[in-house]
Amino acid sequence: MPKTYLLDTDICSYVIKNQRELADAFIRRQNDDICISVITRAELLYGVKNSGSRRIETEVRRFLSLVNVLDWNEAAARHYADIKDYLKKNGAPIGNMDMLIAAAARATNAPLVTNNKKHFSLVPGLTIAEWP
Repeated sequence: MPKTYLLDTDICSYVIKNQRELADAFIRRQNDDICISVITRAELLYGVKNSGSRRIETEVRRFLSLVNVLDWNEAAARHYADIKDYLKKNGAPIGNMDMLIAAAARATNAPLVTNNKKHFSLVPGLTIAEWP
């Protein structure tokens, strides 16, 4: 049975830019269920708009055709509320987009692949996966 990995936006950007090490890790895991949250999709599409680059648009669209995109759901909403409450009470808030992505990972019980361990390590119950 394949393992599910949820990719953070920063990892997606590295793969899209074909940074060799991460791109190789992505290719090695083709039999795994590699997905992103709809939040990451939104961030990537904003990056396309912000860049104004046809090349970047083509690369992002190609990447998005290779990964499953998880819709936002009720379970993710509950996890988001718990995460935000916990981080606020503990004086360690992180960005809303990061909390939404963490909530999607927790809701699907998928390890989050990210280079932003500093922020995501503050989220209780979140598994962070190392790539490669």
